[in-house]
Amino acid sequence: MTDSTAPAPDIVVDVAEFRRAVGANIRAHRKAVGMSQTLLAKRAGISRARLVQVEAGAVNLTLDWAATVAVALGVPAAALFTGDAT
Repeated sequence: MTDSTAPAPDIVVDVAEFRRAVGANIRAHRKAVGMSQTLLAKRAGISRARLVQVEAGAVNLTLDWAATVAVALGVPAAALFTGDAT
């Protein structure tokens, strides 16, 4: 019997690269709607300095904060992880 919670052996997650990709997606969506970092940070309830770190992939973000950012940007939360706008 296999452990259903274990990842498939062929799936490797580079967490640092994943953080950078999510940060880049946030930045791309923010720029696409013409929003400044200051305004997005204010709407998301964090400091601009923290948003800069998130966009750079330097820090983790919570799912709650990701959902708040998605609402502020007018995109589905999944778009922050996939890069898609739909």
